[in-house]
Amino acid sequence: MTLDAPLDVAIVPWVRAAPATHAVDGMRRIGEAESGTGLAAVVAAAEREAGRLLDERAEEDGVATD
Repeated sequence: MTLDAPLDVAIVPWVRAAPATHAVDGMRRIGEAESGTGLAAVVAAAEREAGRLLDERAEEDGVATD
């Protein structure tokens, strides 16, 4: 498929996330400062953390997760 020339472009500076600081007790941190750069890294880290949260919740409820 042939694409037409772009109609417009923009250069937008990207400000990196601030260095990770401590989280409030019980709070989970997700994002570039925690997982590294790139959407794939952030999504993968978020999925891992979601799995850990579900496992913890199941353990609290006395449900086996395996």
